[in-house]
Amino acid sequence: LIFCVAMEGRLIQRPQIRKPRDLLCLLASIVASVGVLAGVIFLIVTQTHSKNGNLSSSSSFALEATSVVVSTEHPSIQPSTMPSTFEPTKFPSSQPTGNPSDLPTLHPSGNPSRSPIDSPSVIPSIYPSATPSLLPSSYPTKFPSKYPSVLPTSFPSFEPSTSPSDEQTTLPSVNPTFSPSNTPSAIATDEPSLGTPSVGPQNVLFSTPTVAETSPNPTPNQMNSLTANPLCFSVEVYDSIDRDIDEIKINISDDATRSHFLGGIVRLVAHDFMDYDRNDSDKMGSDGCFDDMDDANMGLDTIWCEDCELTRLYEEKYSHLSRADFWIASAQAVIRQTSINNALDLKDKFQWGRKDTESCPGSADRLPTPSGCRSIQQVFLTRMGLDWKDAVALMGAHTLGRGNREFSGHHGTWVGSDEAAQVFDKTYYEELYRHAWRPRNVGTSRQDWIRGKSSSESPQMMLNTDICLVYDLDRNFPCCTRTNLFYSNGSNSCMNEDLENDQCRRYSQNDSKMAATDAVIEYLGGTSPNTNNEPFYNAFTTAWTKATTLGWNNLSPLSESCEG
Repeated sequence: LIFCVAMEGRLIQRPQIRKPRDLLCLLASIVASVGVLAGVIFLIVTQTHSKNGNLSSSSSFALEATSVVVSTEHPSIQPSTMPSTFEPTKFPSSQPTGNPSDLPTLHPSGNPSRSPIDSPSVIPSIYPSATPSLLPSSYPTKFPSKYPSVLPTSFPSFEPSTSPSDEQTTLPSVNPTFSPSNTPSAIATDEPSLGTPSVGPQNVLFSTPTVAETSPNPTPNQMNSLTANPLCFSVEVYDSIDRDIDEIKINISDDATRSHFLGGIVRLVAHDFMDYDRNDSDKMGSDGCFDDMDDANMGLDTIWCEDCELTRLYEEKYSHLSRADFWIASAQAVIRQTSINNALDLKDKFQWGRKDTESCPGSADRLPTPSGCRSIQQVFLTRMGLDWKDAVALMGAHTLGRGNREFSGHHGTWVGSDEAAQVFDKTYYEELYRHAWRPRNVGTSRQDWIRGKSSSESPQMMLNTDICLVYDLDRNFPCCTRTNLFYSNGSNSCMNEDLENDQCRRYSQNDSKMAATDAVIEYLGGTSPNTNNEPFYNAFTTAWTKATTLGWNNLSPLSESCEG
């Protein structure tokens, strides 16, 4: 068209076509115009397709990036395990034995080991450096969370003990990794074994772990049942507390610290409910409060404090519950995990709905003192309204944990070792009834009882409140509980020449405290040796349920779900 116009200009000058070349110019112009138009359309279509392709690629990349983020934020967590070797405890047992290697070593994997300790491991301390404080449920935590949220807005996760794997997972499975054995070694009888002093019962662990009978870990679609609902306490939340307590436990490396942690949680609950007084207008009881400034509660500030693991767990995950309910659920997790075959599961007995008290001055004045059974009678029978069977069953919780001279002034374990002090069974009664105990630190506020070698850094010990369950200390003190036991070399098991002929007296049949002695004998489960924990477990279930519900009339059982 340009050529025709430029050369002759005839289409413009002459509107009519008169020569063949005019027709050729017109056809050439039409073809050229169509070609240009087709080219423009082709370019437009090509550019549009290219943009759509880039958008698709960008979306795929975004999905891939999102997948990577999810995998990063929710890594696959392998169940935390503890090292197969431990640092030799700095609190060796006073339990006499011919060969230390004959006693199994507690391994978190659930497999007892009789191998010598090969190498020490790093021991994480649960003792805080900060000043202890009782935190209200609304206290904002200052620490980064290591516990999964129970809110449905995020997926739960656990802090791995090692670097997370690259595989994505929904929820980790964290179950108790060991259970005590129901086959303890031979229990000492009235006569010491030949060649060695009397050897008390040793708690042995199963060679294979027992899986906790708790609800399966909730999937993300089930997380609504874990909603922070102060008006609901579900089975899932209860089981989640159990798993979290186990997670803390298996990450404590040495027996002494672990036994202190386990026994400390149960002691925390006991010191909360033992201040109940049915005769007072301010009855107190299980209200999530203890006086951390009173000497009677010394040591509890290593269990419940701003830096303590248990407190951080509560503040970061369970603060929608009352402290009282959370403490009791945590203690019941400890009892289940440490009982033989996980047999003492109190979940069906658990009730919730307690309200916390932020201040409880004078509560420690109601706690029992280590002086003797008058204090036990005043606390458990007179004020709490329990009977001697209940009181003796609750005292059996001394099988867990240890005394520390830095806290109470009484140092040692109630059972044979720090390892045995992580098993909740009837061993406390075996030790109390079947062995020779002699007083220590007579004439001081730290007076208690020991057996075996007094030079041991961590001897077995009992308090007056333990010994008085069988022996009437008001009749003759000082004395030895079993003057009729002898070592193979002929020496008396009392290991005190001044007390070898001073047998502690039993209660008369007319004394009301004889009911305490009868309960001790009942909880032994029969003649020695035996592995029958059923009498103790049944009695403890009854006593614990009474003690933790005193003063509360509108408690509720666990809900199957908090949805709706």
